Amino acid sequence: MSSKYLELKPHDFRYPIKIFKYVTTEVNQNNIPIDSKEKLTIKARAAIRNTSGKEIEIADGVSLENKKRFYIRYRKIGFSTQNAKIEYNGSIYDIKSISDVEEAHKVFEIVAELIE
Repeated sequence: MSSKYLELKPHDFRYPIKIFKYVTTEVNQNNIPIDSKEKLTIKARAAIRNTSGKEIEIADGVSLENKKRFYIRYRKIGFSTQNAKIEYNGSIYDIKSISDVEEAHKVFEIVAELIE
């Protein structure tokens, strides 16, 4: 059985993405964050697979939920991915999980979600 990273060809990694987090720079007197600054962590090229898309109802309106899988070549990330985001094609996706495909240290699979 072949793994997912073996199915990816070099030309599949053609979509530029940016992985980043927001870092709190100021808090008010109640210790609530009032200002945050984008901290760029990684620029990469990714292979992208659409996972699902559906309409959901949120507070008397309809929103679209779009899930994608981003595959990037393995690299040392060096930061916590909690609350990390991906910018792709002008949209910001929330990262749900990052995994090393088959623990082979060749490709990361990043599951991310966009809610519009």
